[in-house]
Order: sequence, then structure tokens, then C-alpha cells
Amino acid sequence: MLTYLFTKKKYEDELLEGKIEMMKMPNTSLVPTHSHEFFEIFYVSEGHATHRFKTETRLKPGDFGIVNIHTNHSYDNCDNFTILNCMFLPELIDLTYNDIDDFNDLVNQILLKVYSFRLDGNISDTIYHDDSGRVKNIFENMLIEYQNRETGCIEVLKYLLLELLFLIIRYSENISNVSLFTGEIIKMVNERYNEHITLGEFCDEKHYSLAYASAKFKEEMGQTFTEYLQKKRISQSCSLLIETDLSISSIANMVGYSNIKFFNQLFKDITHTSPKQFRNNHPAK
Repeated sequence: MLTYLFTKKKYEDELLEGKIEMMKMPNTSLVPTHSHEFFEIFYVSEGHATHRFKTETRLKPGDFGIVNIHTNHSYDNCDNFTILNCMFLPELIDLTYNDIDDFNDLVNQILLKVYSFRLDGNISDTIYHDDSGRVKNIFENMLIEYQNRETGCIEVLKYLLLELLFLIIRYSENISNVSLFTGEIIKMVNERYNEHITLGEFCDEKHYSLAYASAKFKEEMGQTFTEYLQKKRISQSCSLLIETDLSISSIANMVGYSNIKFFNQLFKDITHTSPKQFRNNHPAK
């Protein structure tokens, strides 16, 4: 039987709808093969079960893992098995992540937004064990937030999810620095995203071939320079739309776009909503 945690506040419901769901599945006897349109992080709170994923693993209390979007998995041979599930879409963390469907790509974007390193290998095919109980505490706090739907719960859930993701990164111990070359490009974008910058300009200054720079950046980042710059600008514009009452055209200029029509279309292409609707859906705190 699935025990769903129902809503209490309409406004918080609208913010959460489709972005995240917390679920507790007590005394589960069988979960047949299935896949999802969202990422799933599961945590075994009680009992044992066989998890059939890319490999077969006998789960015990404290085990947790990640299931990618559109990936088949199942549970059987269950013994007093209770599982906690966190199911979410990447745009909960950042609207510019809406086209990401691989957990490793998601974590890389989060890492590269703050640091100059990325994952070295695949961390979503591993079962981890929560020796300290910290992961369980995060799940339990997320369940409480999801159930109560108190003011600001969407932000609390987002921060708890980020804490959970960084713990998974620590468990994996599977990260590496991007090359100094790519790190310099990231630094340029982070510092000068609101200016008229191009990869060609960087190459001229550093005496690199544009073809080499383009291929190297895409290889390490999983996206082109232009895509990275556009997502950085749109991400910054999202913050300004929430935190200020500046006009949309002013915000467009502040992040590097003088053509408001182009900005509006790019914003919608990346976030699947217009700047005006985004601001309406995210009133200032």
C-alpha cells in the first residue's frame, strides 16, 4: 500500500505540483518493473528487499540510491520492507535545468555552478549506506515539510534536496577538476555574463583555436559555450525577477540582452514559462 502525504495549503500545492513528491511505502511486498518521468532517490528505513536495477542488490535498512529518469527498476522478495522516496524534477533546483534527464549531468551542473570540478564517472548506479543516519534525517525532514505545506516549504524542500545531493557526492568520492582551460572559461562567464562576451574573444586573448576551444568545452561541460552562457544569464534573471521589482526589460539588459523580444523567447525556451508568468508564480518573499 502506498501512503501519500496530502496537501494542506493551496498556494504551496501550486508551487510544488509536478516538481517534487515525497512518499512513504510501508510493508511493501512487491513493486513490479516500472520507470518514471522524474528522478528518484530512495531510502530503506526498515526490512529487506531485492532491488533489480542494472544489477541485483539485496537491500537493508540504511541503504539508499538514485534511479534516473526513464530507467526501469523493481523490488521483490520483500521482508517487512519500508521505503522512503524522494521524486523530483530538476527544475525544482533551477529552471534552466529542465532539459536534464541524467542524474550525473544534474549534479555536474550544480557543482560547476559553484566550483570548478565535476563528477568523474557515474554515481547513479551505486547503492550507498547511511552509516551516520544523516541521510535518513534529511528524508524525514523532507516528509514533514511535504506533509505540512507551511509557508516557504518549497524553499525548505529545495535546500534539503541540495543537502541530500551534496551528501551523495561526498559518499561517491568521485569528483575531479575540470581542466584549467575550461575553468578559465567558466570564470569568465561567471564574472562577465552580463557583457558581450564570446568564446572567440577568449581564444584570441589566450591564443587558442576556436575549434579546439569549442570541442574541449563541450566535451567537459556537456553543452556548448553559448548554451552555458544563455543558461547562466537566464538563471540570474530568475533571481532578479524574484528579488527585485525591476521591469523585465531592465532585467534583460542587466543580464546581457538588449533585445527584449529575444530575451522573452529565450527565457521561455529554457524555463517553459514567460518572465511575467515566472514572476507571478514566485512573488517576493
